[in-house]
Amino acid sequence: MSHETAPASRRGPSTGCRRRRRVGAGRLSGRNGRIAYEQEGWPEGQAPRDEGLYTIRPKGGDRKFLTRGSDPAWSADGRWVAYSHGDDLLVVRRNGRDERLVTSGGSSDPSFSPGGNRIAFEGNRLASQWDRQQQEYIECYVFGCPDVGIWLVNRDGSGLRNLTEPRAGERGGWFDTGPAFSPNGSRIAFTHVGEIRGEAEIRTMRVDGSRQRVLAGEDSYNPSFSPDGSQLVFERLQLQDHRTDVMVMNADGSEEKLLVRDGAEPAFSPNGKWVVFSRDSREDLSAADLFKVRVNGTGVRQVTFDAENAGESSVHLLSPDWGPKLTTAR
Repeated sequence: MSHETAPASRRGPSTGCRRRRRVGAGRLSGRNGRIAYEQEGWPEGQAPRDEGLYTIRPKGGDRKFLTRGSDPAWSADGRWVAYSHGDDLLVVRRNGRDERLVTSGGSSDPSFSPGGNRIAFEGNRLASQWDRQQQEYIECYVFGCPDVGIWLVNRDGSGLRNLTEPRAGERGGWFDTGPAFSPNGSRIAFTHVGEIRGEAEIRTMRVDGSRQRVLAGEDSYNPSFSPDGSQLVFERLQLQDHRTDVMVMNADGSEEKLLVRDGAEPAFSPNGKWVVFSRDSREDLSAADLFKVRVNGTGVRQVTFDAENAGESSVHLLSPDWGPKLTTAR
């Protein structure tokens, strides 16, 4: 389904689980590189400092600590990872060095533009003012607030602007989250949530915030584009069954279908043949590991076993994003 809404000037619920081309010394090979993800909680024998961002090989193994934070997102050239930490939005090199602050104040769920010069993110500009403006903060989440939504910023921190604003008939606890740039940089997909009625839908918009379109409803969250821009994967909350499923559809909202049951926060591989996602790995929902599945829904494979083998500890591996493999230009 797809229809226009009036032009416009959080992470979604999950099952206990919880987002291309520059020429230079390296280039995009079209091959699958490392998967970045967030570890929430720590296994027995580890310490709280072990929470944070990691990368692993596509088949699992060779786990490397990246930095403290959440919501990792690769740049299209595979050299940088954008992420959030506290109220800050930052970038860091793929080896964990050279961390740089982009902007502060309630920033999460980043997504690089294809050229790497801009970052879309979920922004709550009141989040860091809780103590001083508690009542105003609460009212924004109940009645809607122009300071909570999808924002765009240049990588150097300049040009900060809000892309989503309250629209006629949508006052009443709305918020927007989880932006994802299309591969050609012309549109941004995101989740629009109506807080009071609990509605959630996948929308797209131009990079200036205009021409919003609804692509999928029925409690749909966390969209991610395929490398060629022809499809979107996303998760759908199945409230009656207490789970989320991974869905796939064309970029115009047509031909929606189930990809795999019991999964959340999906993202395509750089070669477009696989989708990585987070899934509960224990029946009591106290752990979540990373899995991958072919784009035709076959060949589900578990990538990590860290959470499943964490003893009695509660460990969740979340927000996977699959980066490209770099090759050296000749």
